[in-house]
Amino acid sequence: MTLGNPDRRIKGDTFFGYFWTETTAVVAVPYVPDRDIVRPHILMIEFDLDGKVKRMQELTHERVGLLNREVEKWIEGSERSQNDPS
Repeated sequence: MTLGNPDRRIKGDTFFGYFWTETTAVVAVPYVPDRDIVRPHILMIEFDLDGKVKRMQELTHERVGLLNREVEKWIEGSERSQNDPS
C-alpha cells in the first residue's frame, strides 16, 4: 500500500496522520447546530525507530476539535507505554 504525504507529522516522523471527511447525509431542512453532516476521520500511524509501522488506528469524532483531543490521547498512550517499566 502506498500513501501520499501525511496531513499531520507529529514528533518528527514518529506519528503520521491522514485526514478525511465523510458526508453522512444531505437534507433539505434548516441546519441543526447539534448535528454535523460531515464527520472528520484521521488514520494515525506510529513508526518505530527502524521506520516500521508500530501501530495504526482510525480515529473519528463528530467535531474536529474533539478529534484532535482523541489524537493527543492516542499519542499519550504510546508515550505512557514506552515509559512503563513493566
